[in-house]
Amino acid sequence: MMYGAGQVHEPRSLGRRMGDSVIAAVCTGLMAVLCIGMLWAMSHVGQ
Repeated sequence: MMYGAGQVHEPRSLGRRMGDSVIAAVCTGLMAVLCIGMLWAMSHVGQ
């Protein structure tokens, strides 16, 4: 039932889905950069 109702607003739901995926990708990238930066800083300070 929800899928049938969602087909009417397909472009909007598709855009929102793409936006969520972009936000998730950006958050994942930031987390990866922070983790790599922390590991590099720890190894650099350790030496």
